[in-house]
Amino acid sequence: MPRPFTAVAMMCLLAWGCSLVGSDDAAPSVEWVDFEQFASDTTALRGEWEWRRTVCCFEDLGVSTPRSTGRTETVLFTDRDTVEVYRDGRLKRQATYGAYLENAQWGVRADTFAISRAFLDGPESVYVRLD
Repeated sequence: MPRPFTAVAMMCLLAWGCSLVGSDDAAPSVEWVDFEQFASDTTALRGEWEWRRTVCCFEDLGVSTPRSTGRTETVLFTDRDTVEVYRDGRLKRQATYGAYLENAQWGVRADTFAISRAFLDGPESVYVRLD
């Protein structure tokens, strides 16, 4: 049986991921990530990643982008085992690699980083490498 804190933390992460969802008539079509095509290699994460899109959630499928939400998000994986998440240029979260990736399905392929914090019908976000 999950601990109450774990359940609350998962709900907060799900709400955060879905908060990126917006609407835009010109938004791209829904395209889910095939995580089998991505490698889970933390050394490949180092660097700066810019958010491109999030596909969300459950039966209410939608694609959000920086254009559709009016928001930007950048994730910086440092060589000191820390992750910094910036939204609209402001630091929103700082964590270790382990804490940031905990309970997430994620991977890197070439210059693309994808992450999903819910394995079933949850938000999937895609970032591209800036450096």
